[in-house]
Amino acid sequence: MNKKIIFIPVLFLIVTSFSPEYVPTPDEVTHFYQTKTLAILEDNPIAEYNFVIQEFMKKEWKTTPYDFS
Repeated sequence: MNKKIIFIPVLFLIVTSFSPEYVPTPDEVTHFYQTKTLAILEDNPIAEYNFVIQEFMKKEWKTTPYDFS
């Protein structure tokens, strides 16, 4: 009984650790580059997050067009 209790979690960890990560297809990558990224702002207009994300997007985000909501 104890061996089963130990074996099942160990087997689960082994199986999940060797499972492949998701890799997008070329069509999915192409579709991503054709979309618009939407950054969601906080309801509070003076929230620091709003200023930081807007500054970051203007300065760094060159991957796709973007908008704020």
